[in-house]
Amino acid sequence: MSGSELVGRHAETALLRRVLHHARTGSGGSSVLLRGEAGMGKTALLELAGTLARDSGFAVLRTVGVEAEAETAFGALHQLLHPLLERSTALSNPQREALESALGLRSGPPAGGFLVGAASMALLAEAARVRPMLIVIDDLHWIDSSSAGVLAFLHRRIGELPLAFVTATRPGAAAAEGWPAPLAEIHALAPEDAGALLRSRHPGLAASTCDRVLSEAAGNPLALVELPAQLDGDVLRGLEPLPERLPFGQRLERMFADRLEALSPDAAQVLLLAALGGGAYGAYPAGEVAEDVRERVEATGLARSDPSGRFVFRHPLVRSAVISRASEARRRQAHLALAARLPHDEPRRLVHEASAAAHPDEALAGRLERAGQRIAARGADAEGALLLDRAAMLSS
Repeated sequence: MSGSELVGRHAETALLRRVLHHARTGSGGSSVLLRGEAGMGKTALLELAGTLARDSGFAVLRTVGVEAEAETAFGALHQLLHPLLERSTALSNPQREALESALGLRSGPPAGGFLVGAASMALLAEAARVRPMLIVIDDLHWIDSSSAGVLAFLHRRIGELPLAFVTATRPGAAAAEGWPAPLAEIHALAPEDAGALLRSRHPGLAASTCDRVLSEAAGNPLALVELPAQLDGDVLRGLEPLPERLPFGQRLERMFADRLEALSPDAAQVLLLAALGGGAYGAYPAGEVAEDVRERVEATGLARSDPSGRFVFRHPLVRSAVISRASEARRRQAHLALAARLPHDEPRRLVHEASAAAHPDEALAGRLERAGQRIAARGADAEGALLLDRAAMLSS
């Protein structure tokens, strides 16, 4: 398969090409919201959109919603605009100050959402003078509300710029309601496409094994790719009978259960730190991990270290599985370890400390309350309210 081909996604690929064409020509229709269940290939389609865009001369900006960072005001917006911040000198002083204040780059009076949106729009316009741009948003349902408001503001004005939006979310996500983009449902692969994907990724499967995997996966691309990797080689070749119950379970995370159980305690701890560290695809420095532990982690295929030096999960479902399978005590210990790496009153540290607390803690509740008030003063009322709610839960 080439970088511009995904098995069974010809219609979706054509749609992405049309979105990019409309953005380049200014003819409207330069956005789409991909919606589908976990494992349906939304992230693969977003990556394909990025590849098609770069091949067409676009610059690509990307942000990912992260459940653990939903309380971080303007966190997703900071991730999106960070590559462009060096261009902020082209903004007017009020716009630059508003944007930098919202992103926590300077102290100052709270900026209204409209001013932050206008500043973001001006920054994108400055960059789009050089070449067209694609904005990729993964896991919209986990984007912090402050960023979501600004992104929706930008989206409603994309007709003014050579700019495209490609966004992905899961069904039932409240954040997608009213999102100003045409909706494209991402469904399971058709039987013939599911078979083609399975054979391309796992050649040599016995016919009986192939039929069983196709039945269990029910057209879910991630399951088709991952499920055979859980089976013994003799089973794959049809030399041994298939187990009565394949390691799939009721939830897709079960695909990773055996590999998680086989992890050594230190490797499991590293994956838990990465899972809780704030990134759907990893947020713990691989360079700080002993070489033999890093190799054991990567040998599982669950995660790898990327060029930036962070652990990257092969899929957000791995992160969910790592967290769900850890005991409450281990999760609390990991939150404490992550908190110790951050400044004393950094909101992320306070969230980790709150997650680690087993009993009411008035001192921590007071720090959370003050941080919530500071964040609300910056114009991020929703995130501030979440910290205040955590403070209330820790107060007797």
